[in-house]
Amino acid sequence: MKLWMSAEIDRDVFDVYRVLMQDVEARVNSLLAESTYGGSIDKWSVIPIISALQPHYREIARVSKKGRSAEFRLRIPHAEFKHATPDGQRRLIVEVLKRSLRMMPTLGAHGLDVDRLVHDLDRTMTDAEA
Repeated sequence: MKLWMSAEIDRDVFDVYRVLMQDVEARVNSLLAESTYGGSIDKWSVIPIISALQPHYREIARVSKKGRSAEFRLRIPHAEFKHATPDGQRRLIVEVLKRSLRMMPTLGAHGLDVDRLVHDLDRTMTDAEA
């Protein structure tokens, strides 16, 4: 499985998100390359919605069995992200990743060791904060 990230994001938080996203995406993809977590998903797309206009953006969570992909567009509260420390912003991004992982089995992505992946993700991101 490989993680791909982007965002639906307001300009005032774009620059800080972009830097954090690149770091988080690289760390998670290294983690995914080092270990096998099972499941049938090859592409895991996560697109956080960080916008003051959030009510206009609907969350999306779907798994395509044919394409072996999972796509998530999940909200991060704009004000909370904007006013958080960089470590707090990273945690908000990681929480969206963990939320998407926990949703996968309910969407039909079976066989993924979600608990182990969430645990390893927490450990990897804790090391990043240190």
